[in-house]
Amino acid sequence: MDRNTIEKKLRSIISARMPDKPDPSSIPADIPVFQNGLGLDSMSGIELVSEIEKHFQVYIDDDHFDIFDSLQKMIDFVAERVKRKNK
Repeated sequence: MDRNTIEKKLRSIISARMPDKPDPSSIPADIPVFQNGLGLDSMSGIELVSEIEKHFQVYIDDDHFDIFDSLQKMIDFVAERVKRKNK
């Protein structure tokens, strides 16, 4: 799975969790996913982690929750984990 595919899927997953369901391509890559950023709440966060883990077959432990600082960090994290898994 290439980085572009990962980014598109993550954007789609996040968009589906947002109240206004924006176009996934309109989500800024550098804005925080929670709180004042995209505004997702803790319940959406649990669902988001679960869907990312299930779709990409990666594990996100508590030490890696800083990936939600931005979409870009999420893409980097998932791309690295997928790359490791496929070696």
